[in-house]
Amino acid sequence: MFPTTVTNNTIVGRRCHECDSEENLGICLTCQSVACNHLHHDHLYSHFILTQHVYAWDFKENTVLNLSPGTCFDRHTAYKKNTKLAALPCERVMLHKRKSCTNQEEPNCESELEQSIVCNKKLQQLEGLVHQTPAPFTTIDEYYMKYVQQQTATEMRLHQEVVQEKNQAEYEFEDEKSMKIQVLEEKNHILEEKIQLLTKEKQETDNDLMKIQEELENQKRMNVELKVNADILSKIIQEQKQEINGLRHNLNKVQKNFVKLQHDYAEEKLMNEQLRQNQNDLISQMKKKDKEIEDLQEQVRDLLIHFSSETELMNLQMADELETSQIVVRPSLNKTRRRNEK
Repeated sequence: MFPTTVTNNTIVGRRCHECDSEENLGICLTCQSVACNHLHHDHLYSHFILTQHVYAWDFKENTVLNLSPGTCFDRHTAYKKNTKLAALPCERVMLHKRKSCTNQEEPNCESELEQSIVCNKKLQQLEGLVHQTPAPFTTIDEYYMKYVQQQTATEMRLHQEVVQEKNQAEYEFEDEKSMKIQVLEEKNHILEEKIQLLTKEKQETDNDLMKIQEELENQKRMNVELKVNADILSKIIQEQKQEINGLRHNLNKVQKNFVKLQHDYAEEKLMNEQLRQNQNDLISQMKKKDKEIEDLQEQVRDLLIHFSSETELMNLQMADELETSQIVVRPSLNKTRRRNEK
């Protein structure tokens, strides 16, 4: 059991990690585990026995609770509105007393240790005296003297045991102290090395930050220049877009003219083909006509020859013979050949 002021009301959202209770709760300040107190199932003290986490927190009163066994002698537990003294085994008390000595100052620790040892020994002695069957004494003085002798003997023996345990505790305390000092010195050395490394890292990070700041300033300047250049380029792009729109308009006109020219060219090409065909037909007709003209010319020549020969014959003396004679005109060989070719 342990001294605490606990909550009697229900805390929403918090439960005991053992029994899921929402009433009479406390929380460990070391590992933040929530458990119920001695008014319920006392899982908070069982958590202390397992983990040796001494301090807890009360949700209702907002106070720190000390779970160490040294505070358990003056506590009372409430059960059905009745109170009784909470007791623990002496061995547990002495064990936790010795453990608590390392975290407290030396004079207080020794005094509390002596008191606990003396109390434990007296309890054991009284239990032994109760169970023993002493021999009967003749008088009260003898009984009293025997009791005083036994008391002094027990006190001397207890004193010797206390001194021995005190020396042993001091020796163990010194050993633990030296070990802890060595551990702390090692930790201090490690921490100093870590501090040196951290200072170096800090200097490096400061230098890196300075470089980064310089780079940021340069980038800001570059961004300003880029914005100016971007504005100029945007203006140039707008002008080029206007020029491109004008060129597109002109291109559309040229394309329309080109289409018209293609159409005209196709029509002229057809007309030229027709003219060529007509020209070829006319040339063939001209050749035919030339041949006919040549034939007529030959016929005319033959007639002229005939007429000339006739005039010559008429001038001859023998007109009678000529009158009675007949002239037969035969076609020439060239003329017959041309007719056959036709």
